[in-house]
Order: sequence, then structure tokens, then C-alpha cells
Amino acid sequence: MRRGDKGGINDLLYLEGMADPLNGGFESVGAATDKELRWSQWWVDHKEQVKKTGLGIFIAFDAILIGAGFWGFIDWLAIGGIKEEQAIRQMTSPEYGRFNSLRLEEIQIGAPIVLSGGSGKIDILAPVENRNATFWADIEYRFLVGGAEQPLRKTFILPGQAKYLSELGASSSSGASVELKIESRTWRRVDLQGASSAADFAAPRLDIRAENPVYLPSDPLATVPSSSATFTLVNGTAYGYYEIDLLVLLYRGDAIVGVNKVQVDTLAAGERKPMQLFWYQLLPQVTKVQVVPEINIFDPYVYRSPRG
Repeated sequence: MRRGDKGGINDLLYLEGMADPLNGGFESVGAATDKELRWSQWWVDHKEQVKKTGLGIFIAFDAILIGAGFWGFIDWLAIGGIKEEQAIRQMTSPEYGRFNSLRLEEIQIGAPIVLSGGSGKIDILAPVENRNATFWADIEYRFLVGGAEQPLRKTFILPGQAKYLSELGASSSSGASVELKIESRTWRRVDLQGASSAADFAAPRLDIRAENPVYLPSDPLATVPSSSATFTLVNGTAYGYYEIDLLVLLYRGDAIVGVNKVQVDTLAAGERKPMQLFWYQLLPQVTKVQVVPEINIFDPYVYRSPRG
């Protein structure tokens, strides 16, 4: 087309908008593809509907969250709150401790005994008692010293047994408060294996004693105090054992003034084993040594085989 012909500009625009026969149809107007034009037209036609749909989804989601929160509150108020109140009443009622329709007494806990354990250290004993005749308990406990939690300890308490829970060498400032916290206790019915009572079952299994316990005070001229207790550990039973804990208590009159612990790895039936334990702090005059063996005779894994 020549520059001077009439209608040249209109013809040029028409040609730019014509279908491209090589590409099979209408291809572009202002660099926009046919697909983009279709999506643009769809958005113009459906924009309000999309907005309404999105708003509806948001409202529905918000309503679900509000409903869940409201239901949780109603559930706690009408159901959980009642159960919580019942649980509190149960724990504070005389019926607390009922197990398999058998009345159980809770473990009795006495006031902690605090002893000097050396510079900046203390030794702690807490008396506990199980007054149930046919149940023993696994116990997890810890002491709190001045509000600071000590390591978690595990032990047991046999039917009718009174014993001490201990924490030796705890760090403490002068005058710090001491508290015993029972983290958990699990009651277990005793397996008497034909015995008439727990006491009859225990008698032939707990004849483990310390013979000739003697306390040897430290040399007053020694730079570092070092006293000791000696005794012979005697297994008077027909059973061999693994891991017997010994709690050694020093008395002045009726008052406990020192404590120590040791574990005996094995003790054969009828064995006599010499023992000596040491204290490295100043102690008052000692008039008596008591050795308390601790062994869970209801745990089958503590027994050695005859050939073990």
C-alpha cells in the first residue's frame, strides 16, 4: 500500500486484527494472547461471585473455629468441670485409695531429718510407712531443698514396711527448707506363692543381717576427718540375691547423727561378706550402728539362680 492511498491507516489496523492463517486463528491484540483474553473476560464476568464465595469460605472457617472454642468451653463447664470437681472430692474423701474394691491406706510420710553432709552439703532422710498388708508399691520421689528439685529417685515399699527415703550429699545453704515430694506410686498386689500372709512369705527371704557392727571414730589429730563403720553382712536365707542396698545409720542415743549407703552387687545364699563404709565429715559421738538391707523380695529379677 502506498503512503498516499486513502484509508491506509484503517486498512493497517484491520490487518493487525485479522486472523493469522498460519497459526489457525485470532492470535493477538496488543500483545495479549487469546487465553489471557478469555481468562480476563471470565474474571470480569465472575469477579463478584468469586468475592462472595471467598467471603463465604472465610465466614464458614471462622464459624468452625468459634464453634470449636465454644464447644470446648461448654464441654469443660458442663462435663469436664463436673469430672474435675468429682476427682477433687474423691482425692479429699476417705474413700481415696480404693483399689479393686479394696480399701488402701496411702503411704504415711514423716518429717524429713536433715544431717550435715560436709561443707555445703546435707544428707536427708524421710520416714515412710506402708500400712497395707497385701500390697506393695513402686515409688518415684524427689526432695526439694530451698525450692530446688533434687534428682528423681525410685524405690519400693513392702507390705507393712517402715523405711527411710534418702538423698545424700545435696547442696544446701544454711537454713534452707527441705520437702519430700512423691512424684508417683503404683500399688501392686503381693503374690504370696502359697504363703498364708506377706509376713510369712517375707520371713525366710529377709534374714539378711549385719553382725558385729562397730563404729571407728576419726583420729582427732588427722587433717581430714575419716571415720568408718565395719560389720559382716550375713545372708541367712536359702536364696541368692542381686543388688542389695544397705542403708547404714549412726545413732547417738535415739537420734540419728549420720547416714551412708552402699550397694552389694551379689550375695549368695549363706554368704558372709565383710563390709566397711567411711564418713569424711565431723560427726558427734556415735553410740550405735544400724544396717538396714533393702531388697524387693516380690521382684523375681533380684533372685540369683543356684548356679548364678
